[in-house]
Amino acid sequence: MHRCFALLPIVGLCLCGCSGKDADGPTSTGDSAVAGADPQGHTPGDPTLNVADHDVPTGDTDGAPEGWNCSAAYYSDVTCDCGCGLADPGCTNGCAEPNCQALDCDYCYDALGQMVPCTPPEGWSCAADTWTDYNCDCGCGVLDRTCDTGGCSEPGCVVQGCRTCHGEGGAVISCAPEGWDCNAAFYTDPSCDCGCALPDLACQGAGCTTAGCSAPACEWCFDGQQSQECPQG
Repeated sequence: MHRCFALLPIVGLCLCGCSGKDADGPTSTGDSAVAGADPQGHTPGDPTLNVADHDVPTGDTDGAPEGWNCSAAYYSDVTCDCGCGLADPGCTNGCAEPNCQALDCDYCYDALGQMVPCTPPEGWSCAADTWTDYNCDCGCGVLDRTCDTGGCSEPGCVVQGCRTCHGEGGAVISCAPEGWDCNAAFYTDPSCDCGCALPDLACQGAGCTTAGCSAPACEWCFDGQQSQECPQG
């Protein structure tokens, strides 16, 4: 599997450079993948970001149906904009009333079409802005909506698909167990990493763990901190 993989169905993220798998991996708190903005330049969870993009005057609604109070561009994009007076086609489980909150909301707006913070669901124990980022946060008490191909909610849990792992109270912890010699993010990504001292979740028992080893299931082989695509055949 190529090192580029889809973090979300609508967000393609090349995790460590698309020419190979960097042994240092992605860098962010907890050695997890960096959450990115969506294709329209939205950066969810923080109304101070991309203000020029989001806080569009209510007069800029030409092209959207009558009653839409937000920027017309947001009616036809792929994100779920809530509180804009009408249901956004980009929402499966959104809401229309100003200042409303729903599970699918990427962005929330007041009656003037200005962005306001979206509130996480009851039981979410991690920081509020992690609910609307494009990052699979695990261990937050409620399954993160971004974890479309995995994830878990119990504090301290780790499964394939997790990008940032959290313990009690939302504290960030490593997504890899003690003894894993490779970057923590590789433990829960979709590729089978071999030579990392412990079995990789994605190998499903068919990989190998000794530095420099190779097995038919291996996609990336590590020898210390050096990596290469594993020989085939």
